[in-house]
Amino acid sequence: MKKIGILSQTTLQPEMFKKIATILAAKSRDSLIFNTICHDSSTKKTEVKELAKKVNLVIVVGGKESNNTKKLAQVSRSAGAKTRHIETAEELKISWLKNVKKVGIAAGASTPDWIIKEVVNKISSF
Repeated sequence: MKKIGILSQTTLQPEMFKKIATILAAKSRDSLIFNTICHDSSTKKTEVKELAKKVNLVIVVGGKESNNTKKLAQVSRSAGAKTRHIETAEELKISWLKNVKKVGIAAGASTPDWIIKEVVNKISSF
């Protein structure tokens, strides 16, 4: 290829982007690489992985269609934690807390603080 442009998805793992960009750049004489990976997204994934090891249940708060939030839920599940992905406090069920001693809450990057606070308040009221 004469020219190639490489643009990352904002939630792609940095290591994966670097690997892909290196391979593609080597196949062209002229390449432009735009790394738009959100540092906050990568940091949150690491934090959720650690959180999932310390609690019995992780509640991930954020849009059901948000790739960032879906990835956080996947990371939590992969770390072995029982995980629930919700958009609002109204979705919480007291039955989820049966035999749960510690609950962790994580939220997608675009989840408004007021929604997170509502979730925390509702869990506390249980």
